Amino acid sequence: MFLPHFFLYLYMCFNKYVILIKNSFSYFYIFVHYSFTFRKCKIYYSIGEVSRIFNVNTSLLRFWEKEFPQLKPYKNAKGTRYYTPEDIHLIRSIYYLVKQKGYTLDGARTKLASDKKKVDANAQILASLENLKSFLQNIKKQLE
Repeated sequence: MFLPHFFLYLYMCFNKYVILIKNSFSYFYIFVHYSFTFRKCKIYYSIGEVSRIFNVNTSLLRFWEKEFPQLKPYKNAKGTRYYTPEDIHLIRSIYYLVKQKGYTLDGARTKLASDKKKVDANAQILASLENLKSFLQNIKKQLE
């Protein structure tokens, strides 16, 4: 049985991803227009924007603010919360521990206090892998 050996290369040029699939006989180019969820970094995000990023209720974010002393969003005179990118990274770590790993709030609080760098790295890796998975699923849909 002949199994062709394919090599997959992914390039980005001019807001399009060029996928080069190479086997020993020929090259196939597939142009895919896809954009990741990277946005220009804002200074402050509203509580509604952050809740949509993580697909959680705004009440959960306010609750986590009470439970985790590290999470302190900026509040204006009216009391409106504004989250910085650092706050969003902390929320990503909290979300990773509580929602994805199943930690209790006390366990997540102690884990963040003891191993914050490791938790941040794991949460970042998981987010990157989820972005890559959705990207590859969209390519698969376009090829069908």
